[in-house]
Amino acid sequence: MASPEGVSVQVTSPVPLLASLARECVAEALGTAMIVMFGCGSATSMSAFADSGGSLFGISFAFGTVVYVMVEALGDVSGAHMNPAVTLMLYLVAGLEWYKLPSYAAAQVAGAFAGGGILYGLTPDDANGDSHYRSGISQPDQLTSAQAFGWELLGTLCITLTVLLIAVRPQTHKVHPGFPIGLAVCFAIIVTGPFTGGGINPARAIGAVCYQDHFWSSKAGDNFWVYVVGPFAASLVAPALGWLMYGDKSGMKLPACLTASRPSRMTTSRSYRSRLRGSVAARLRGSLSGP
Repeated sequence: MASPEGVSVQVTSPVPLLASLARECVAEALGTAMIVMFGCGSATSMSAFADSGGSLFGISFAFGTVVYVMVEALGDVSGAHMNPAVTLMLYLVAGLEWYKLPSYAAAQVAGAFAGGGILYGLTPDDANGDSHYRSGISQPDQLTSAQAFGWELLGTLCITLTVLLIAVRPQTHKVHPGFPIGLAVCFAIIVTGPFTGGGINPARAIGAVCYQDHFWSSKAGDNFWVYVVGPFAASLVAPALGWLMYGDKSGMKLPACLTASRPSRMTTSRSYRSRLRGSVAARLRGSLSGP
């Protein structure tokens, strides 16, 4: 189409953009639902069956493994954030488009609600009529709110730093991002679990606790703000640490609203997703070619 001044202007239909965004939001919702169903499911099984052999390590392994699998499966669709704190960080420093920030966050919370609902429906009641469903979120009575906040910040920082330095930093790594990210989730929950239950994900925390009987009268319910504020604080601390360590080599970019270079921002976002896609394709080619 030509403008009145004779300058050619290309008009792009919003339909492909909306269709792509819808697919990405479905991927984010699915990944977060799987985290709640299988991660919180491991805690629920321990509550329902005392002789199940479950442990803190088993719970953390379940969370870390499902994150690893979902990053592998969904990374080339949406980037597999599955955590609003990760999405916020990638918007701030990795070129994620502004409209994906609220869209992804809403999809993640919706997925957590759906996953929690499915798990709740599949969980039996105890002798008192209360569900054995457990979100895994809890705090000991002696823990202060400031200490709980610190543990949630540190646990999420472990994950956001891993995402930033492995998946975002323009450096060739011998391992796909899914494995170190899943491993970071695993040992973050091992450490923070006894203190806060290892929330380290606002969507997982919000969606999962709503189905747990008597949660809001517990210590964790009184201090629930730490499960939201702590992870989002980690979204700000991780880029600061990344910049201190790597500077211009960190691959970080400010949001387009703060710079005059929107194309470089888009390039960074595509580069992040292309590294996930390229690594998956390379492994597939290797498996098809055989030994």
